[in-house]
Amino acid sequence: MRRTMSSRATLPLDAARGVGVLLVLYSYVVALRPDELDEEFRLVSFVRKWVNQPLGIGEDFGFLGLALLLVTSGYQVSEAAIHGTRLVIGRLFVVYPPFLLAVTVAAVLTQVESSLLSQPRDIDVGVSDWLANIGFLAHLHISPVLLLELTWIALVEMLFVLCTAAISHLLRSLTWLAILVQLALVAAVVATAREASGLYREVGLLVVFLVIPLIGQLIWSVHYTRVPRWAGALLCGASWATLAWAEREYQELNGWWYALATLYAVVGFALAIRWSAGRISPRPMIWLADRAYGLVFLQGAVGWLAFDFLHPHLPLSVVAVLALAATFSAAEISYRFVERPAPFLARRLAKQYRGTQNARGDNPLNEGMVRS
Repeated sequence: MRRTMSSRATLPLDAARGVGVLLVLYSYVVALRPDELDEEFRLVSFVRKWVNQPLGIGEDFGFLGLALLLVTSGYQVSEAAIHGTRLVIGRLFVVYPPFLLAVTVAAVLTQVESSLLSQPRDIDVGVSDWLANIGFLAHLHISPVLLLELTWIALVEMLFVLCTAAISHLLRSLTWLAILVQLALVAAVVATAREASGLYREVGLLVVFLVIPLIGQLIWSVHYTRVPRWAGALLCGASWATLAWAEREYQELNGWWYALATLYAVVGFALAIRWSAGRISPRPMIWLADRAYGLVFLQGAVGWLAFDFLHPHLPLSVVAVLALAATFSAAEISYRFVERPAPFLARRLAKQYRGTQNARGDNPLNEGMVRS
């Protein structure tokens, strides 16, 4: 018998998002920024020597944190798809508002010559660059200025949302076939784009990361027994193999150990779903999970600004703590005035869904979007 959607996995979802955010903040604020300022953080050096290098985890856990966010998103989007296509589209209201705010804040900060987690680091931004970034053109290298590097996960999740919405009817009736179709499309794009150049190659580099939320969809399908475990294991292995193969074929991905970090994220998330489903999350974890995207996007602007401003005047450890505090404060503002109102718009797109409407109940829109 299939499990009902009332057997929610609130603790695993919140924990994965919360831990993922903390890993990203550690990677890019605590570890990367001091490196770029030619400062040695002894804690970071110790962790790199005894944890990162032995386990093969690159980017100071940064990609591992992003992989946790993406695999969790795949699970949540799939759960929403069962209740209707409009609920899936509602996920766009979770991702795009904090992305838009963070990119706008970053564009404003460039006018005061603030350092950003951007490509390149020192940039001169105009209105056209801002428009290119909020339209994701910079992620495809159509624009030469990428205001915030980590915003690529917003584009990946939005692409996954649109793909899931397009096949939501098939996902509800023949889940295994829907997942197989998505995996085949991703593999075809990745395989053909590796020999291409220009725009199509950039598309291939982004599409390959769709396998991470797709694995989250597989974990969801096995958890609710919509796909047999043996079939889920095979499809999960094929999805991971696609990423591992692309890592060897694309020079831009080679050497970063993305596939290994994804494996750690998937195994950890799957075990959490298996053993912790239905348990209530502690309040600090809920707070982090609700503000996940605001924290990930804003740390490359607000966190770096605070770090650079305080760095000449205070000890490095104090600067790191205050930079993180500034990021938390900015994310709280983003959540209260931008992210929290967005689900109300999403609910209007989902009027056909008449399930239990409570902050921690059966409505997938509430999960990770807004809580009372």
